[in-house]
Amino acid sequence: MNPLESKNDSHTEQLSAKVSRLKNIAIDIDNETKEHNRFLQAMRFDFDTARSFLGGSSRHLGNVMSSGKGDRRFMCYVIGVTNGFPLKINAMKIENVSVDYNRDFITRILQHIEYDALRGAVIDLGLNELLPKTISETIQQDDKFLRKMHKILLEYEIEEGELICSETGRKFPILKGIPNMLLQKVKVS
Repeated sequence: MNPLESKNDSHTEQLSAKVSRLKNIAIDIDNETKEHNRFLQAMRFDFDTARSFLGGSSRHLGNVMSSGKGDRRFMCYVIGVTNGFPLKINAMKIENVSVDYNRDFITRILQHIEYDALRGAVIDLGLNELLPKTISETIQQDDKFLRKMHKILLEYEIEEGELICSETGRKFPILKGIPNMLLQKVKVS
């Protein structure tokens, strides 16, 4: 074989190997881009969900501010409460709202929930939602359980009622979906 042909074949093999590596890099970039796009889509949904919650809270706050009486002065005090958690809920009016189901959002938020307190609130409210006493790793992946948590966390809205401190018995009214956690000066004295 001609040395020039041999050298040419060697360069061709090297070039082929480099092209193959570039192809693999391009495929990896494509896969990574698709994964990032899926992540961004999920984030967009989370932000849209948060925006709708904040919009509702903002409307409720606007209602509270516009209906507030100017002659009422409130002061917020924390007095001698060592274990007021969790607050008990007494609901007079509960509304159901529709929120699109997002499995990833519910799975992530479960990690930040005080499950025993939530379970107690479901019982206090008399909701027809049976929850297990504990949540295992396997149940956290169960779609039926996640849909139930979605309904409990996002679709029940307490429009009127009160939160009650288990230690002091103080009651904090809930009006138009917003709890008033401020104490009047006369109640604090």
